Amino acid sequence: MLTVERPWDDPADTLAQRRRITIRQIGLALLSRRLDKIANAPGAKIIDGAAQEAPGKDLAWSTTISAVAKDGEWKAALTTIEQELRRALKYGFNQSELKVQLTDIEGSLEDSAQRANTRTSPALAGSILGIIDDNDVITTPQFRLDFFRKLKPTITVAEVNAEFRKLWTGSKPLVFVTEKKDIGKAALAATFDASRKVAVAAVKDNGGTKFAYDSFGPVGKVVSDTRIEDLGIRELRFANNVRLNIKKTDFEKGSIRYSIRVAGGQLALPASKPGLGAMVSMLSGIGALEKHSAEDLKQIMAGHNVQIGFAVSDDAIVSGGTTTPRDLALQMKLSAAFLTHPGYRKEAETRWESLVPVIEAQAKATPQSVAQMKLPAVLANDDARFGFPDEDVLKQRNLNEAKTLLTPLLASAPIEIAVVGDVDEAAIIDAVGHTFGALPMRELEGPKYAEARKVSFRNGVAPVTLTHSGDADQALLAIAWPTDDDEDLNRVVGLNLLAEVMKLELTDTLREKLGATYSPAASSFASDVFDHFGYVLAATTLAPDKIDEVEKAVASIAGELRSTPVSDDLLARARNPNLERIDRQERENPYWLAIMEDAQTNPDRLERHRKRRAVYTSITPAELQQLARQYLSPDKTLIVKVVSDKLGKPVQAAAVMGTEKGAVRP
Repeated sequence: MLTVERPWDDPADTLAQRRRITIRQIGLALLSRRLDKIANAPGAKIIDGAAQEAPGKDLAWSTTISAVAKDGEWKAALTTIEQELRRALKYGFNQSELKVQLTDIEGSLEDSAQRANTRTSPALAGSILGIIDDNDVITTPQFRLDFFRKLKPTITVAEVNAEFRKLWTGSKPLVFVTEKKDIGKAALAATFDASRKVAVAAVKDNGGTKFAYDSFGPVGKVVSDTRIEDLGIRELRFANNVRLNIKKTDFEKGSIRYSIRVAGGQLALPASKPGLGAMVSMLSGIGALEKHSAEDLKQIMAGHNVQIGFAVSDDAIVSGGTTTPRDLALQMKLSAAFLTHPGYRKEAETRWESLVPVIEAQAKATPQSVAQMKLPAVLANDDARFGFPDEDVLKQRNLNEAKTLLTPLLASAPIEIAVVGDVDEAAIIDAVGHTFGALPMRELEGPKYAEARKVSFRNGVAPVTLTHSGDADQALLAIAWPTDDDEDLNRVVGLNLLAEVMKLELTDTLREKLGATYSPAASSFASDVFDHFGYVLAATTLAPDKIDEVEKAVASIAGELRSTPVSDDLLARARNPNLERIDRQERENPYWLAIMEDAQTNPDRLERHRKRRAVYTSITPAELQQLARQYLSPDKTLIVKVVSDKLGKPVQAAAVMGTEKGAVRP
């Protein structure tokens, strides 16, 4: 990291000052783009980089350029930021770079203005609170858009370069490097001085690139069109078997949420390739397309609100996110291009080599990170599909094996698309018809993957101890009981309420009576992908010397839930937030997208939506007691402790890093 300090000032919030700030932020953004390009290049020695300006109120302004290096590559990172800053200061930026950045800014401001009338109260409150102690004025998104549009034609490369150079005046540069080993000031100074002697050249202005994926074949024909009147959902199917679900809402003006699911996902990948799905999910955007690199796409898509890449979920390959009505057709083209012509580029593998050690270090850093990355796999009997394997296994994964396995799946597996928000139905049908609907014939029903859906809760209940690399006074206790999948809605709702009751009891007992923790949690997980797999989990962070005491308290609470029906008051305290959540979700696009994403493939999800409030209302204390007796059995209790490796070296469980799989949907 290289930082320069300038004297503090806080001018009045005038139009002239806003112009100056805007132009300076453009310069910093352009330098950050150059660092991104370096990080995304084959053989890159840095993982990420950025330039920014930050206030130290009443003290100084700081301008900083920083980079995150691959393990052991601090010299390369330092020379990169030194030379790129010097290159920008000496030669400035070019017209093509400026054009892309201006287009990006305008597109973002347009989207904000479109959504202005559907901003949430917390967002508005945050905007107000953010300027209370500043010499600034609140303005509307439309004002900011109009101001930028007046400003844009007058901004020149020369002005951006001049203001950018002012950001780096003031103190002598402060260089800061963090490394696993002490590198010493002499080595740091020598590396920095050597870098400053290297000549730099201007970045060439190569102009723009046109998007290569504009046509996917003859426009698809709709062969089935049905409306579900009570839910306001329209379901269509194209002649090639691509399914499309649409719902128009006014919850987010100017915004559209979408999901594109290619059936299969992790279920279709071999268990002998642990970590492959995670690698693909992390690298898809960097691998980009056959004819365009990630940097090409940044330039081509400048000013457009579109998402790149896809991710591997438990039972699908998913492309999803948020776009706008004006960019919907482009988003469908971009997503279809990723489906038909993914890049699997060398620079993506370079990034993977850089990320694996970082993932490993982060996974071990705190008890919470260990629980997040390893606990789900422990609960799933060490099934490697439930998370990240160790570093040496992850390093074996490569894009060639990903390409071999994903190509046939992407070419033929069933596709279901969901779109919700500020939509024009005719425009969506046309956009999908020109892209996914124009693809060759797809399967209507994919394989059942019966064997791949088999997973079991951990065999035996011997306590498991995991370790983290953080401070010795940090620990986490997790206690789990096996349950079942989400096939039975009444059971799912009952277990959710049972977990909510347990959380309330834990909060009262642990926080108020024992003073042992401030973050008790309890939840129920019921898989909608893996057969008969689920669990109730109670977890809390705490001091290591409190583990035994809290373990006994949790066992006592579980025993009370088995032996005595909960009071009507306690049940109401557990139920009412869920009923409020149900009412709130009716007005939220993310919820509707979740239940629509496979509405034709799994139509029962819509019926569950209709019934869920009634089921939550109907659950009785006696039913909760019966569930507790059935599932919260002492002889099925699994105890997992996460303690610091500085306390000693307990026996490690054969666990892998991961995240929960097949999360239940209401």
